[in-house]
This record gives sequence, C-alpha cells and structure tokens, in this order.
Amino acid sequence: MLRYVALSCAIVFGAILVLLALPRPPSTDRPDHAVSGRGRTGPGELAPADRAAGAFAGAAPWALSVVPECFRQRASFAGRPAFARAHLSPAAKRVPDGAVLRTADCTLTIRGDAAALRRGADRFVVPAPARFYIAGAHVVLDQRDGAREELRVYALRSGALPAFVPPRPSGRP
Repeated sequence: MLRYVALSCAIVFGAILVLLALPRPPSTDRPDHAVSGRGRTGPGELAPADRAAGAFAGAAPWALSVVPECFRQRASFAGRPAFARAHLSPAAKRVPDGAVLRTADCTLTIRGDAAALRRGADRFVVPAPARFYIAGAHVVLDQRDGAREELRVYALRSGALPAFVPPRPSGRP
C-alpha cells in the first residue's frame, strides 16, 4: 500500500514540475512599477572628455536622464495613470510655457506640452505630451503614452533648488 502512495506522490510531483517548466506566453500588459535612482551613473560621468565628438539631436522622452552632468534621475513611476499620478506631490507646481531652467551647461526650455534640452552641441526634444513640475528640490517630468503614464523625478546635479526663469511677457519690444 505504501508503494502506491509513494508512486502517486511521484506522479503528482512530476506533473507539477512539467507544468512549471512550460513556457509562458508573453504578457502584453506591463505592470505598474517604481524605480529608485540612487546609484552612480556610468562611464560618461567619469570621463566626459572621452565622449565622441559628434553632436546628438532628436526626440528623446528620456533626455534628462542622459545628461548626468546636469540632472540626476531619483525615481521613476510607470503604469496606469492613477498609479503614476499618485506619486506626484500635491504641492507640485506646473512649470509654465516658455520657462527656462539653466543648470551646469544645460538649458531646459518648456514649450507647451513639450520641452527642448540643449547641452553644448547636443539638442534634444522631450516630445508631447510632457508636463513639467517643480516639487521641492525636484523637477518632475510627467509623460503619457496611450493608457500608460510615467513620472520621472530629477534632482539638479549641483544640489541647488530648481529655479525656472519665467517666460518673458508678450507685447514688449
């Protein structure tokens, strides 16, 4: 009798192992996730003189993340809009159209629901829809792509508080 119980346990255990080993279909639904950016950036920060001499340009939703000399990404929250927006401080203030932030050798200019980032010869556009906020010591970039939203939280490399220069009043010569 004991051998039949042992045999049935072995069959059940083997079936479970086979089921676990089967490949799973790829998920089309990316789950909500959050990332904290406290680590050190790569070699570009360590040896800026070794970079290629060519200039970069183009549309880049992640543009602030590739200039560690100016901005440090501290966190990222992506997923359903309710999840991402829950991480935006209620005290955050929207940066107005035309405002400019200069930090190190970078210039970030807000243009409607997009932005332009300039660093030396490099020119990037953070495409619409992109909304920028100031939340304490951080610049927050809120981007929506269909049913997904992503909030990226940045600190200035210098450690200073972000201070956008307001747009010039129109109508002046």
